[in-house]
Amino acid sequence: MNAPILSICIPTYNRLRYLSELLPILIAEAAEANRVEPRVELLISDNASTDGTEAYMRAQVQAHPWLVYRRNPTNIRALPNFQVCVERARGTCVWLFGDDDLFVPGGVFRLLDCLCTHQPALAVLRDAARPDSGTEKVVYADYGACLRQEIRTNPGFPLDHTLITANVFRKEVYDLQTSYTRVTSEYGQMYALSAGLQRGGVVVVLDGVMRVRQQRAQFAEGWPFGLCVRQGMYLWHLAHAFRVPALRTAAVRISLNLPVEILSCCVRRVSLRFRRG
Repeated sequence: MNAPILSICIPTYNRLRYLSELLPILIAEAAEANRVEPRVELLISDNASTDGTEAYMRAQVQAHPWLVYRRNPTNIRALPNFQVCVERARGTCVWLFGDDDLFVPGGVFRLLDCLCTHQPALAVLRDAARPDSGTEKVVYADYGACLRQEIRTNPGFPLDHTLITANVFRKEVYDLQTSYTRVTSEYGQMYALSAGLQRGGVVVVLDGVMRVRQQRAQFAEGWPFGLCVRQGMYLWHLAHAFRVPALRTAAVRISLNLPVEILSCCVRRVSLRFRRG
């Protein structure tokens, strides 16, 4: 059997409320895309949820036997679950889809058209909830060119698309070894992508496929401490790897937010303690 063009992989943990809203829409679009030939794989990797996700997914698989459901024996944490998704995916391209993100109707067909037409190493999906969002598609020769151009109008572009749902990539581009060595960085999946993108390849920035909820789910593993420093380190890495000097200034600037972040974390913890009390 030929490999599908696209594997849509949903890593999930105790978010049945969101998953049960997202999945029927994706199932409908994937089924339509596969009407003539299998072009889309839909894979859910459950990180040992305890909220009824398993029972819900077993029922879905019974109704849609082509749906792939895998449950980890224990909670292996978020990034390793991303890695498991990539390893299990059969598609030429992989789309890690956040279980609390939303999907624009018709997005699968728009994305498949982009992947077949341009065969990009990476497709970066802009949030369709943005006020200026439309159906724009911009094609770049490589990721360095993409960064240099995009930050002219949106300095936050490199961090905006660290959202897992914002990236669709060729499976061969994703460097699993790098993701394992960067497992504590909070951005292991992005370091894994950048390792492959340094070898070159077309990058497409695409609108009209996914959107972010106004009210997103909380971090399953708690708010990452020192996140701004890790963001700064990641931006510094991009500046060096893709020759984008402007990102060095951004890296230093965002790292200087550490005192504010520490204060914010303290206020958050005190607030939670008072609520529980």
